[in-house]
Amino acid sequence: MQLPRPMRSTPRQEAPPPAPTCASGKTYVMKENDSCNGIAAARNVATEALISVNGLDMACNFMPDVGTSLCLPLTCKTYQVLPDDTCSSITAAANITMGQLLAWNPVISPGCTTLMKWVGRYICLSSPVGTVQVQQGDKATTDAPVPSNHQGSSNTHCGQWYTIRAGDTCASISLAFSISLDDFYFLNSGVDNKTCNNLWLGYSYCVKAVGDVETYPGYPISVPSTTFAKPPPETPTPIPSFDPPALLPRAPGTVDGCDLYKNAYSDSVTSRDADLNSCRIWASFADITLTQLRRWNPSLTNDNCFVSSQYSYCVLKEDDMTDPLSIYTPTATTSSSGTPTGTTPPAQTQPGVAADCKRWHVVQKGDGCYDIAQANKITLDDFYKWNPGVGSNCEALWLGYAVCIGV
Repeated sequence: MQLPRPMRSTPRQEAPPPAPTCASGKTYVMKENDSCNGIAAARNVATEALISVNGLDMACNFMPDVGTSLCLPLTCKTYQVLPDDTCSSITAAANITMGQLLAWNPVISPGCTTLMKWVGRYICLSSPVGTVQVQQGDKATTDAPVPSNHQGSSNTHCGQWYTIRAGDTCASISLAFSISLDDFYFLNSGVDNKTCNNLWLGYSYCVKAVGDVETYPGYPISVPSTTFAKPPPETPTPIPSFDPPALLPRAPGTVDGCDLYKNAYSDSVTSRDADLNSCRIWASFADITLTQLRRWNPSLTNDNCFVSSQYSYCVLKEDDMTDPLSIYTPTATTSSSGTPTGTTPPAQTQPGVAADCKRWHVVQKGDGCYDIAQANKITLDDFYKWNPGVGSNCEALWLGYAVCIGV
C-alpha cells in the first residue's frame, strides 16, 4: 500500500515581519475634531477597515493627534448601518448576495449576529478590491520550486506560489487561484484564519496543492456531501424596495451633530414589549452608557427612564465617547482648590482610592495629575498613593470622577 506523501515544511522564520505598508497607497492627515465615521464617510471606506489598518481602538475613543497620517483602506460603495437593519434587508436593498456582503465585511458573522455592533458605522456594499481575474483550477502534479521569499509557515509541498501585492486579501487570492479559503489557510498555517490581517507584503504563499489536498497529513476530515435532485425552476419573486423610515422630530434638547439618530419604537410595537423603549435597552443596543444617552438627550430622566414614541434620539456621537463604562452621573463638582467635603465623595471614585480620604476633587476637562496636585498643594507621590486607580503615569484619570487630595 502506498502511503500519502509526507508534508515537508520549513521552520518559521525568526526574522520579524516587514514594516506595515499601506495597501491603498493613500493616506489621510488628521484634522481637528476628526472621527472614524467622519473619515470613513468622506473617503468612501469601511469604518472597521480604517480602524484595523491603523490599529485604532474599536470604539474610536482615542483618535491620533492632529497632523498624524492615517493609512486609508481600499475604497468601496459605503452604507451606514441603521438600528433596524438586518443582513437580509441590506442585501435586498443593495441587490447583492449574502456571500458578497460577508466577503466584503469580514466583521459581520455568517449568522449576522454581530451586525448590531456596527450600527452607525459604515460597511462596504461593493468589493474594495475591484474585479478579480480568476485562473483555471487545474491540479498540480509536481512541486513548484520553493521561492527564496516564501513565508516560513507555508507548506513547501506546493504546486504554485504567489507573491503578495498591495491590496491583496485572502478572499481575493482565493478567488484568483480557485482555491477555497479553508484550503488556503491549511496550506499557509501562519495566516490568521479569522481576520487575514497578517499577510506579509512581498512574501510568497502557497496557492495550489500538489494533487488532492485531502491526502495531505493533518487535513481536516469532512463528511461526504449528499446529492439532491434539482428542483423545477420557479418564477423569481420580485424583491421589494427598501426605504429606511423618515426620522421623527428630535426630542426636546437632543444635541445637534450626532453621527446617528434613531426613532423610538411605536406604541404598537411597545404594546408587545414595553421595555423596547427603555433607556437601559437603548444604551445596550447602541453599545453606549446611560450617562452618554442622557447627556446627548437631556429630556430623559434619571429615574424610570424611557424614550417617547413621538421623537427621535441621538444614539452615537463619536466625538463624545470618552466616558468610563459606568451608569453613574456625577451630580456635584468641587472647585480646583479642593474644598473639603468630609469623607463622602461628591462623585463616583476610581478603584483603590484611599478609604480615609477627607478632601476631594472632581476631575474636569483639561485636568492632569500634576495640575491637580499643584493646585491643591500636595505632592504628586501622595496623589498617586491616594489614587492608585489613575495609574502610575496618570494614564487612567477619569473625567467626572472624584479623586482624593487629602487624608
